[in-house]
Amino acid sequence: MIRASCLLLLVFQVSLGLAHEPEGMLAGVLFAPSEGRPKRDVTVQGLTEAEKANILDRHNMHRGDVSPSASNMVVLQWNDEIAKDAQDWADQCIFAHNPSEDRKTDQWDWVGQNMAMGYGHSLNIYIDMWNDEKKHYNHATHKCDRGAVCGHYTQLAWAYTEFIGCGWTDCIKEGYDIFVCHYGPGGNYASVRPYVEGTSCSRCPAGYRGGCADNLCQVG
Repeated sequence: MIRASCLLLLVFQVSLGLAHEPEGMLAGVLFAPSEGRPKRDVTVQGLTEAEKANILDRHNMHRGDVSPSASNMVVLQWNDEIAKDAQDWADQCIFAHNPSEDRKTDQWDWVGQNMAMGYGHSLNIYIDMWNDEKKHYNHATHKCDRGAVCGHYTQLAWAYTEFIGCGWTDCIKEGYDIFVCHYGPGGNYASVRPYVEGTSCSRCPAGYRGGCADNLCQVG
C-alpha cells in the first residue's frame, strides 16, 4: 500500500548503537527529536493485515536472496507481541531507538530493532533500503565499508531471528512517518556473521527441518 503521495525521496535511517552491533556497522542518528517527549498527535496508526503479510513476505524474500547463499537461514514468522511493542514505540513519533531493556519480552532478553523515517513511501521502500545495505557489507571479512551503514541489513539477514513484528505511524505534527520493526531473537552480535555461508538449507537448525522453500529453512 502506498501512503499519501509526496515528492520527498530522502528517507533517514538509524542503526542500533548497542554492544550487539558489529564493529564498523554503527550509524549515528541522522535525525532524533529530543528524548522524553509526550506522545504526539497522529493521523494514521497501525498496519492492515495485508500490510503485515507483505512486510513478512518482503523480509523473507530478501533473506532467501542473500549472497553468498545461507545454509541456516530460517523463515520469519509474524509475532503480535513484538509487533505491539514496535507500534507503541512508533506512536511516540521519536526517531531514535528506545532502550533495549524496554524491548525485552518473556521470550527474549534481546529484541532487535530497525527504524526508518520518511513520507509518502510504500513500506517496501523502507525494507528494500535496509536490504540495500548489503552492497556495503563483506560477508567473508565481516566488515562494512568505511563510512557506510550495514546494521539494518545484518539484522534483516540474521539467520537465527525467527520472528518479526512491525508498526507504522504517520506523525502529523512532525511531518513524517515512522516505520519500526522488532526482531526476536535479535541479532547483530559483535564478531558474529549474520548467517553461515553454504548450500541453502543444508544446516537448518532444530525446529526448522520441515523442508526448504525459497532458500529458507521451514518450520518442522
